[in-house]
Amino acid sequence: MKHENMLGLEIKAIANRMVRSLEGAARDIGEKMPSSAQKHTIAYLYEHKADGDLFQRDIEEFLSIQRPTATRMLNHMEANGLINRESVEYDGRLKKIILTTKAIDLYNDIFDEINRIEKYMTRGLTDKEKDEFLRVARKIRRNLE
Repeated sequence: MKHENMLGLEIKAIANRMVRSLEGAARDIGEKMPSSAQKHTIAYLYEHKADGDLFQRDIEEFLSIQRPTATRMLNHMEANGLINRESVEYDGRLKKIILTTKAIDLYNDIFDEINRIEKYMTRGLTDKEKDEFLRVARKIRRNLE
């Protein structure tokens, strides 16, 4: 198999282009905006707030990142006023992650941006093709766990 026909390379190229698309808007307006991972984290926390307390391990699992990476990202988010970490009564070691008003105010713009890129990325694909891609991608992800 030639290197350019490898799944891993194609997946990496797609991921890189998605990140550039999500982060491009921040450069265009010249403001300190959340990174792509931070935007997805804000959307995840916002959309799952009714599920109960959310912790760093939830973000690690959602984004498939390791603990040090999640720690750095969450530290930046906290320093930029996007999240707060609060202790929970039932376990002093755990800190739940809570979106700040600033992050909640950004949610609609982030949601719109993610949806815009998703629509652009999947243009020309049928619902069946999208479903099949998701099925295969999730199977590959499980293989790597």
